[in-house]
Amino acid sequence: YLRQVVAAVESLVDVDRSRIYVIGMSNGAMMAYRAVCEAPQVFAAAGVVAGALMPGVQCRHTVIHVVEIHGTHDTTVPLDGGRGFGGIDYPAQASDLSRVGPGSTIALHTWPGGHEWPVWANALLWSTLRTYRLRGAAT
Repeated sequence: YLRQVVAAVESLVDVDRSRIYVIGMSNGAMMAYRAVCEAPQVFAAAGVVAGALMPGVQCRHTVIHVVEIHGTHDTTVPLDGGRGFGGIDYPAQASDLSRVGPGSTIALHTWPGGHEWPVWANALLWSTLRTYRLRGAAT
C-alpha cells in the first residue's frame, strides 16, 4: 500500500526518490518500521514515535535507518518491552541491533513522557531524517 502511495504522489509532483521517508506513531510507527524493512529501495529512513519493531517483521538482512522517539513512561508500548496495550508483549525498543541488517542505525531519543507525540518531535525527526539518502536513486 505505501509503495502505491509513493507512486501516486510521484505521478502528480516531482519527487526526489533518494529522500522518501516514512513516519508514524504507535501502530503507524510499527507500520513505518515494517515499510523501511520491506521496501528499503523506496524509503531512505523511518521516523518512529512510540512504536516497535514487531516480531515477525523480517529485517535481519536489510540495512535500515530509524529515528525513534519513545516516552520512558509509555505503558501502551513499553520502552523496555513487556505487556502493553491489548495484552500484547512488545519487544524492547532499539536495544537489539541483531534484529536489523549490519550497518543499520537506530537512533533512540527518550523523554519522560507517555504514549504521545512530543511537541519537539517534528523538528528532531526532520533534522535527522533529512541526512539519509538512498544510494543510486533517481532524483
